[in-house]
Amino acid sequence: KVNYDFSQRRTEFIAELTVEERLAFYELSKAWVEDNIRHVYPDYQLALEMDVIPLKYIIISSLKTTSSKRKFNRDDVFSSNEVDIKAEPVGGLDRFLRNVALNIEKDPTINSSDYPEKIEFEFLISNSGNISMVNLITDLPDENIKQKQLYGLMKQINDNLIKISRLYGWNPALKNQEPVNSKVRIQFPKSLL
Repeated sequence: KVNYDFSQRRTEFIAELTVEERLAFYELSKAWVEDNIRHVYPDYQLALEMDVIPLKYIIISSLKTTSSKRKFNRDDVFSSNEVDIKAEPVGGLDRFLRNVALNIEKDPTINSSDYPEKIEFEFLISNSGNISMVNLITDLPDENIKQKQLYGLMKQINDNLIKISRLYGWNPALKNQEPVNSKVRIQFPKSLL
């Protein structure tokens, strides 16, 4: 069954699943959780099979669309002080940064005193919440004998920023209640390393 809500400009697909389809859907969900969630949240509790089987329907809804014309060009990029609400990772910045730090392999030859004062990255969050153009803003001194190891560490943080952003997504910045592209600068806490 397909419903279309004209007032919300939204489409909804509703299907009744057989027991076999529900079991297959549950197995796919379990596999997805193992591949994408367990490494970040090892204690994540998936619903039990016996709790899922009685649920007969699957509902897929489209995003709400607006018929109003955009006020800003889709290619415009705004700085964080030009928007009304800044872009934020789904789940909040603290959780995002902790997840970025989870899979960083620390080089035992680097001490916390070797880290730069600030570890800053800048990137673009699109009006649809996707990350791109990640850049390390922090300069690493040329005279540091551990520069190669520090750049390796920065590369891991860079890669994890992208990976976690793609996994969980971002809420885009809003300007005049419209999602817009924005530059985001974050400081990665040395305490997480």
